Amino acid sequence: MRTVTLKEYGRCLYDDRSAFALGEQEIAVNNIPAKSGEFLFFAFVNGRQVLRQAVTPEKNRVTVPANLLSAGKFEAYVSHTVGGKEVKRYTIESLLVTDVRGSLSADPEVAALTAEIAALKEEASAAKAWRTEAAARLAALQNTVAELEARLSVVEKNIDIFEN
Repeated sequence: MRTVTLKEYGRCLYDDRSAFALGEQEIAVNNIPAKSGEFLFFAFVNGRQVLRQAVTPEKNRVTVPANLLSAGKFEAYVSHTVGGKEVKRYTIESLLVTDVRGSLSADPEVAALTAEIAALKEEASAAKAWRTEAAARLAALQNTVAELEARLSVVEKNIDIFEN
């Protein structure tokens, strides 16, 4: 089971930032405001609605059946409606769902992107270090070429002396 806490502003995040196996996915929705109207939990898999269920502070758990889940993007939100009109939408962080040999697993999208950014920063740092090392080698080679050209110039002058 995963838990999501509704926040008045910003994206609502899952309590556990680690990857997890998907099956019958139960989600507990915490911090549902005690306001008039109805709170509806909507879930989508790859843009297709798979669940619409009323939630209350007392009945705050929803279950997404395993047969409705597939690889791709799992998105959800809670809609606060009054008189059939939405007055507030609580957007829940997306999950990136992967299928590994018939077994589904999910990563919170923000965590997955954060890990990807960290990996890219590490690659960029390694590339920068390589570039710095390559620049130093190039400078050393240019110095060597300049020294060899200077020696060649001396040798050419000495050859001219012997030829004349």
